[in-house]
Amino acid sequence: MFDESALNTAVASVFCNKAAVWTSPAGTVGIMVALTILPIYDETTFKIMGESITAGCPYTPIAAMQRNDTLTIGTVTYNVLAVTHDSADWATISLEKQ
Repeated sequence: MFDESALNTAVASVFCNKAAVWTSPAGTVGIMVALTILPIYDETTFKIMGESITAGCPYTPIAAMQRNDTLTIGTVTYNVLAVTHDSADWATISLEKQ
């Protein structure tokens, strides 16, 4: 039998509440993010061509974040490509591995 609760717990432990360090020209700030890494497939061969990487967090602490800042999660450093936010004060940060 499929245990959805166990799956949700496992996924949350891997992707949610990751400590991150945001580095900008103004300095560094520690934040918590939910990380999502999804494969990008070639439409004809279905081979994995890359990754779509996003992080989510409350917008207010990162309102000054901009393109080319960096976000380090664990031992991996990402370049910030874009930051968008919604009416619920939630930010989605598009990332690219350095």
